Amino acid sequence: MVKLNLFRKKKKKGKELKAIVQKNAESPVAVAMGSSAADKIALFPDVSTDVKKADENGGSDALKNSPLVNEKDELKGECPMGFSSDVKTQQPAPRREQFGKQRSKSIFLLKTVVRPESYEDELPEEKEPTEEKKDKETNDLGGLESPKLKSGTNIYRKEANRVIDILGEVYGADTGFRNIGDSVVVTEGWNKALAFVTSWNEAMAARWRIEVAFRQLQEKAKAGSDTKCRLYQEALDQVETNADPIAKMLGTRVHHLRTLITGLVDAAVRTLSPNTQRIQREAYHPMSNDLLLGDGEGAAGGTKSELRHFALQEGTVKEYGRLFARCGVQPKHWLAFADAFLWTMRTHVPYADETDAGDLDLPNNECAHSIFCASHICQPCIKESLQLREELDTPLFKVGVPRFWKRIASCPMVRASIGESFYRELLTNNPRLLDYFVKADVDSLSLHIVALLDLLVKSVESIGSWGNRFRSVLDHLGEMHRRLGIPTFSFPIVGGQLLLLLQPHFDEEETLTAEEEVPVSAEDLEEAFATLYLEVMSIVYHPMIQEEKLVKDAEEFFNTVAIELKWSPDKLSKRLLEVKLEISNTGTYSHSSEELEIGARLCWRNSAKCIGRIAWNTLEVRDCRHLETPAEVFEEVKEHLRIATGGTNIQSVMTVFKPKSIAETWGLKFWSSQFVRYAGYKNEDGTITGDPGNLEFTDYLLERELWKPPEKKTDFDVLPLVLKVPGVRKPYVYQLPQEFVHEVHIEHPTCPAIKDLGLRWASVPAISDFNMNLGGIDYQCCPFNGWFVSIEVVRNLMERYKVQDRWADAMGLDKTQKMLDMRLQHEIQTAVLHSFEDQGFTMVDPEQVGSSFFVHCKRERDQGRECPAQWSWIGGLVGPTNVTWHKEMRDFKVLPQYEYCAEHWLTVKPPDEFALLESASELDLQSLAKEKESVLGARPRILIVYGSETGTAEAAASRLHRALKLLKPSLACLNDVAGLNIVKDKRITHLVAICSTFNRGEFPGNAKIFSESDIEPDILKGTKVAVCALGSSLYPDFCKAGITLERKLADAGAQTLASFTKVDDATGTDGPLSDWTQLIQRLILPPKLEDIIRSNLNVQTVTKHNIDWQKQLDVTEEVKRYTHVDSPDCMLCVCNDELIKGGDVEDRSTRKISFKLPEGV
Repeated sequence: MVKLNLFRKKKKKGKELKAIVQKNAESPVAVAMGSSAADKIALFPDVSTDVKKADENGGSDALKNSPLVNEKDELKGECPMGFSSDVKTQQPAPRREQFGKQRSKSIFLLKTVVRPESYEDELPEEKEPTEEKKDKETNDLGGLESPKLKSGTNIYRKEANRVIDILGEVYGADTGFRNIGDSVVVTEGWNKALAFVTSWNEAMAARWRIEVAFRQLQEKAKAGSDTKCRLYQEALDQVETNADPIAKMLGTRVHHLRTLITGLVDAAVRTLSPNTQRIQREAYHPMSNDLLLGDGEGAAGGTKSELRHFALQEGTVKEYGRLFARCGVQPKHWLAFADAFLWTMRTHVPYADETDAGDLDLPNNECAHSIFCASHICQPCIKESLQLREELDTPLFKVGVPRFWKRIASCPMVRASIGESFYRELLTNNPRLLDYFVKADVDSLSLHIVALLDLLVKSVESIGSWGNRFRSVLDHLGEMHRRLGIPTFSFPIVGGQLLLLLQPHFDEEETLTAEEEVPVSAEDLEEAFATLYLEVMSIVYHPMIQEEKLVKDAEEFFNTVAIELKWSPDKLSKRLLEVKLEISNTGTYSHSSEELEIGARLCWRNSAKCIGRIAWNTLEVRDCRHLETPAEVFEEVKEHLRIATGGTNIQSVMTVFKPKSIAETWGLKFWSSQFVRYAGYKNEDGTITGDPGNLEFTDYLLERELWKPPEKKTDFDVLPLVLKVPGVRKPYVYQLPQEFVHEVHIEHPTCPAIKDLGLRWASVPAISDFNMNLGGIDYQCCPFNGWFVSIEVVRNLMERYKVQDRWADAMGLDKTQKMLDMRLQHEIQTAVLHSFEDQGFTMVDPEQVGSSFFVHCKRERDQGRECPAQWSWIGGLVGPTNVTWHKEMRDFKVLPQYEYCAEHWLTVKPPDEFALLESASELDLQSLAKEKESVLGARPRILIVYGSETGTAEAAASRLHRALKLLKPSLACLNDVAGLNIVKDKRITHLVAICSTFNRGEFPGNAKIFSESDIEPDILKGTKVAVCALGSSLYPDFCKAGITLERKLADAGAQTLASFTKVDDATGTDGPLSDWTQLIQRLILPPKLEDIIRSNLNVQTVTKHNIDWQKQLDVTEEVKRYTHVDSPDCMLCVCNDELIKGGDVEDRSTRKISFKLPEGV
């Protein structure tokens, strides 16, 4: 009888709910939203008779047969977004008939997976529980302990603390920045990375994923070094197909991992110096993440409660840490993040200066970038993930929440009332949601909201995990919500309404539990359910927000295209509808050839770094997306070069191959940065033949036998094209026929001897390694060419090929004259312009291209468009005499856009030590060890000091310090080593000094204290010393400070490493200083020693040291500390601490033991 009455009551309330829907369907809000409510999306259909029967049986049969339960089955359905398949009409079709079965299965999957085993939908009568059942309920809810949750939290806590300790010891997080300027080093390094942010974050994301996948495979395999290359290749295969651990944790978020990493690092960098974040003029602005929940319409229309609880967005390091934690990122994965961060800063930050490079060469616990990453990113994220676990491991979540819901769920009338009241209030307060519920059945809705609450309560033990059944359910639900078209703005609204509905029950629970062992307040319960809803829905909502973002990007793109191509509003609306339909069906969409052409041209027009954009609308775009095989791709490369040269005159051309699919991490890509690049070879004497910029890439091709160079190597051997195809491990290599390699031989109009130098350069700058983003679609294989500005070729010849000396000799120039480089730059540019014009190839000079850019800006202004520009690439290129130099520029991002790509071959390249370890078995390890012992035993201990007023001597000392980095030399100004006690303390074997003369023969300011200090006699006995003095012969006290320094060191017993050297600023310092530093490098670090040290870095050997222990006299301390016996081969134990304090296992000890190694080890 109770069941019947309840059923009648539900039907009555169902009519009441439908009346509200019908009433609001005709409201002004509903009418304003577009077509009639009857044609809109229905979220839940009527529940079929079979499904209702399955529900009465507990849903087991429905779950067994549900395609959602079987992870191998794909979600089935017709047109997922509810559009008709009739291409002619393209009208939205009712979703009820198409998705009725899916929605019912979705509801039962929610309900069955999370429901208690004893759960019954409708109880005929309330029975008195047995004593056994009472005891069980007491054990389940009344105690403070949840063994599974507590055990898991303890394990997680220990692992988190272990990783935090590693970050502190190995990566320097405990010590903090060592120097006052380290924070500035990090900030400036990050600004350089932001200049090429798309390349940086692509490499960073890929490297992190590879590191995590590789380490997990190692843990499972527990294999030796001989399998590392195989495991590394398996990790690459996982990443390429989005089957790696990070991709599985993040789900659809993996497509935005690059943005998330950039936002995380940027947020951390900007905490270093908050007072510098007030932007005055052009600067890199803080990165913002556009993947927000609670943004836009949803946030604006929500209540304060909704905004407080459900604003899912990232902005601070803690918020990013929370996001990664809820996705399942574990503490150990942040160690891989730190390694990937350092690797990316070393390899993908172009134009890093000596300070950046010098810092990144330091050991991790001394490197400012390492310390920053460990202390400002990794440790806070780990602590946030631990805090998430500990928040859930409290009586509120373990006892209070389950107890509350058990009381609610045990009463059928209350459960039914919650479901019906919820949707009545939701639709009354939010009529914009009517379209999603207009055909919904109240029974289905009530069932759904109860199942949702069940899911939230049962989620406590599974939040922050991945790879389990619970996470699989959330992923399936997320995909289901995407296919049903549930907008993301509805998630915070639903959450807020849910809390408002439960508020009276929260108040009642507070009263009922006031006298119990674990009382809870209404406010605590509200916060608990808000937390659970947020954590669960952050996984469920993301597939839809990814789709919404793609739709938004597409709309922005087509709105721009419509303006450029003068489309009518009807044509634009029709095209957008087609795109939305395609996205809903496939998750992506395609462009027509016309759209591809205008998109490529707009990308060129919007490129802030390009000065030659005035010809943007003449770009010829070749649509080759239909090609499938590498052979076809290489044939089109030849055709591209044929069209680009047009015989001789350069035509700007782009050839577009197929875009990256949503299932691919990288897609089709050229590993070659340009079609024509020259190889670089390192000779035995350390010199380089060819292009140093391609040295590593050349070595990569040779080591893997992908290319065989000519028998006689030259400076201009053309490298092959390398193409990576998805799903194929080995890249395809193709050597361009000589007739397609157009080169210009460099000649001078007035100096015939220049021709004999044999210099040349490619005539077509065909760039092949950038990405073109058109409305959210990535084309990562779209080679493009314009033409050279003369100064670009000049820079390549001077900076990479170092032609200055040969050029000066050929022209008979005085190499001691001041501003020699400026004179050479002018002469080389004259020759380059003459050669290109004489041989019939297009080239522009800086003056000409600067003026044309000024005209381009005027044209853009006349069209109502502001021209984005980066001054360092445009104003700095043309020089101060050009009109563009003084133009105020704003560097802002306009879409569509070209983006820099990571060097893919470098990103996937295994660490060098893998190959060395695998070949170690072929070596005579005993003889190698003896050779190392003899050479390394005499490894120099070097101190480099400088005295510098204007920075010349300091810069030279820094260059020498970097050249000798394998020996880990010390670098300091002379004032910092006054008295030279450091020589005795660190047993310095080599002292190198560079000192300038300031004013009237005086020492520079950072060397004055040293000059006035006393030095102990014979303190430099046995120490080899070299001194370089800087000065100007135009003044009477030429190099006086350096002369005084050399005598002072000689009086202290110094031995001569190299003869005393004077460098005259009047005749130029660059050449003599370079020669002197190279001499010192050869004397201290000969090639044999360098080879031995490098091999020692890769093939690790165990060095044994004796450790003698002696207890301290005071043995009453809880933790015993030790000192060492005074012995030459003894290490000092500086720390021996117990880490487990108050642990739950008394007989277990985990200690932190640190040693100070002997000098030179």
